[in-house]
Amino acid sequence: MDMDDALRVLDSGGRQQWKHLLATTAQSLPGIVVVLLMEFIGYTPNFECHRQGPNGTDILVNACFNDTTAFCDDIVFRSEYTSVATEWSLVCERTTDVHLLQSLFMAGMTIGAPLVSPLADMFGRRRVVLLTFGLQALLVAALVVVPNYATFAVLRFLAGVLHMGGMSCFTLSSELVGPQYRSRVGLFSSIFSSIGIQVLALGAYVTTTWRLLVIASAAMAGLSVFVIWL
Repeated sequence: MDMDDALRVLDSGGRQQWKHLLATTAQSLPGIVVVLLMEFIGYTPNFECHRQGPNGTDILVNACFNDTTAFCDDIVFRSEYTSVATEWSLVCERTTDVHLLQSLFMAGMTIGAPLVSPLADMFGRRRVVLLTFGLQALLVAALVVVPNYATFAVLRFLAGVLHMGGMSCFTLSSELVGPQYRSRVGLFSSIFSSIGIQVLALGAYVTTTWRLLVIASAAMAGLSVFVIWL
């Protein structure tokens, strides 16, 4: 008799199993928030490039003189919402730097998959999930105090590496119930991911400061660690 046979005989859909399954699959909510965070804090609002000329101030809207910020004496953003683009003037020739931040996160996930995932088999899935999610929450929180773009980019990459530790949640959830219930594991993960996207969009709408949105995302990630630990 293997594990699946034993789960069929036993009550594998009991109250405790579903309690732990929901707690584990719920990690998809803060997980998707961390993944898609840059879609909102990387927002580039309308801006003006100001340059002092012989006849006063020359102004270009949503463009820079000679297509570079070096020829702007001042860059003025016309929006109540702040972002990393407004923080470090990532416009004109630096527009790609905004998109690079998300690419670095995905690159971190690619590298983290073969590095972090095997640790779950060596040290246990729950331990790896707690460690990686906890460290990721700290890295996300650290984004609000970084002094420059380069540090922000490095932390974003490392957060991507650690994010792959959360992939063990799916296996951990599947092992809690019998084979007849496992198709629902993916369903619950998708539901929580969908809720996470809506929560992030709503948070971005009501929060005008990108740092507050990051802090809220880090808090959700930290809460997920507490839920799994319980």
